[in-house]
Order: sequence, then structure tokens, then C-alpha cells
Amino acid sequence: MTTSSPLISVGMPVYNGARYVGTAIASVLAQTMADFELVICDNASTDGTEAICREHAARDGRIRYYRNEANMGAAGNFCRVFELSTGRYFRWLSADDYMAPAALELCLAALEADPLAVLACGRVAFVGADGELLGPYPEAQGLEHASPFDRFRAVTRQDPWCNAVYGLMRRDVLQRTRLLGAFSGSDCTLLAEISLHGRFVEVSEVLFFRRLHPGAYSWVTSDEQVRAFYAPNAQRNAGLLLREWRHRFENVRAVLRAPLTYPDKARLLVHIARMAWWERRELGREIFLGLRSLARR
Repeated sequence: MTTSSPLISVGMPVYNGARYVGTAIASVLAQTMADFELVICDNASTDGTEAICREHAARDGRIRYYRNEANMGAAGNFCRVFELSTGRYFRWLSADDYMAPAALELCLAALEADPLAVLACGRVAFVGADGELLGPYPEAQGLEHASPFDRFRAVTRQDPWCNAVYGLMRRDVLQRTRLLGAFSGSDCTLLAEISLHGRFVEVSEVLFFRRLHPGAYSWVTSDEQVRAFYAPNAQRNAGLLLREWRHRFENVRAVLRAPLTYPDKARLLVHIARMAWWERRELGREIFLGLRSLARR
């Protein structure tokens, strides 16, 4: 006997998240709509994460828990949890964040009301390590433009929080992207690629609570920490961290793949070339630092 797929999949990648994963799971189970699955992919945690997740999965059949044999890096685990999901709509939820009870219901309603929309998200609030409210994200996402050029430009001008990447998305659209790559800021390039496929809609209520704490990626500062976060099993000396070069390269690839007219693609490629020109000093700096690092090795 087969069962039908849920309407929504919530993908929760986790690594050593014992402190907060229970809160994240509880926020999913408290949703005002019930037609969802929660897919948890444990990136070979060494703390109490596995026991917490298995306990929740044993109590609620909507939870599916998987454990990787080895840590494949954050980006790889984000991709893995999407591959394991089955819902028509999908959203990520990091194990140290949580959702408001109406998050899935309101974002689903926004998507179903607009067939041209590909992503729906609510407003965002930041919370601290102990759950204290730090304040709202100060700006709207501002990605509701009808033109793919205007959406792409708005995404690439945003600050690096990229909160909309935690919105509810149409699965068929996300499948046509390259998902997240093992490089710094790949959430930014993914969001830019999604923007080429359709409009974003923003619900006016605060639906997503993003936690800021020393274990979060926002606290990562060194090149070695970036490597450990994205590709922990790669050779220490593999590759150069040419972040801006990689972003512009991925932007070009996304435009070439996107279902756009040739004039739209041409306009976007010219804009990316202009972005590279505006960033020429940073691009040159990355080359210099990368070559110097390679020479020292």
C-alpha cells in the first residue's frame, strides 16, 4: 500500500544541534496546517542530536530522520535534505531557528493565490542564544517585482542575510536550480537564481525567527572556518576562496539556464558584467590574496 506525498516538505539539516533542534522541531509540529512532512538529515552529529531527533520521530509519523555516515558539509546536507523530501512545496529550516505557527499556512496561501509566484516568505525577527527577541529584520525583502531583471538586481543588492532562502518554494522550480554549492555565500547565488524563475511574495507577519549565537554560520570569520563549514572532508589546500569571482560565475550560469527570452538574458549578462566592473578592486584583491596563499603553501 502506498501513501500520497505530503503537500509541504520542511527540510531540517542539522549538525551538533542538540541545544536548539528540539525547539525547531516543536515549531514545525505546532503548525496550523497538518499536511506536511519534516525531513531531518543529521550530518554525523557527535552530541545528543540523534537521540533528540529519534525521540521526536518515534512520536510523530510525519517526521523522517536520516543520519549521514560522515559530515558532508553544510551545503551538501542542505541539498541532501531536499533530495530526500517529497512534497509539492518545500522550505528549509535550520535546526537553531524556528517558525511561527501559521508560517506554512500563510505562505502556502500566498503561493496558491499567485500562480506566477515561486517563493513566499514572511517577515523575519532575530532572537538570541537564549531565545530573547533581538528585534525585527529592518527591511522588507523587496523581491516582488514582475521583471526578472528587477528581481535579480534586488536580490544581488541585498545584504548577505538572504532570509528569503528560508521561504516556502515550489519544488519544481527549486529542482531546476543548482541548489547550494560548497562555497561561501552560495545561499545568495541560489536566491538570485530562483528570482529568475518568478515572483516572490512576502507575507506581512513575522513568520521566521532566526537565531544569532556563536555556533551560527554568521559568526564564521576565517577562511579555515569557511572550509570546515562547507567542505569539512576536502583537502585543506584544495581550491582558492574566490568568493566574488565564484558568485559572478554562478550568476552567469544561472542566467544561461533560466527560462528567459534572449533579450532578457542579454540584459542580465550585461548587468553581471557591470557588477564585475564595479567590484573590480575586490576581484583583483581576491586574485592577489589567493595567489599569495598558494605560493605560501
